[in-house]
Amino acid sequence: MFKSKKSIFILLPLNLFVWGYLGFKLYTTFNDSNDLPTFSESNPILNKKRNTDTLNYVLKLDYDDPFLKSGPKNQNSSTQNGSTRLNGNSVNKKKENKIAKPITPALEIKYLGIVQNKNSGATTALISINGVSQIVKTGQSINGVTFKTIDKNQIIAFAGKEKIVVVK
Repeated sequence: MFKSKKSIFILLPLNLFVWGYLGFKLYTTFNDSNDLPTFSESNPILNKKRNTDTLNYVLKLDYDDPFLKSGPKNQNSSTQNGSTRLNGNSVNKKKENKIAKPITPALEIKYLGIVQNKNSGATTALISINGVSQIVKTGQSINGVTFKTIDKNQIIAFAGKEKIVVVK
């Protein structure tokens, strides 16, 4: 294929260049010399002291949590005059009269299936409340939820006065 002298004169230097480059890369990879430049302590650029910020910032974090809706999450220590101290700085805040509402935990109810006894006509449903599988009958109460109607397609339950319809 490459039997002419012209091709040898082209391929030989190219081959030497590639092998030389690979040898140089291997040598520099495994060489342990630490020829990194050192910086003296008298270098004015490295020893320049940075100006520090002397202002104290105070964050006002007394807003309601948009996800929990339970009021300010950060409760600070109050002083006698109604102001709040944060990092030694006094911040005045408005006094708000809020009535605490009881937080009802969210129930995650899933309707998994139904079992009907053909002889007696009793229906039993397999449900999952907050990830825990349970078997319920009509009129039974679990975790404050009373199951009134168990149907083939849905369950009607009441949590206090709140009506809950769970579809299969």
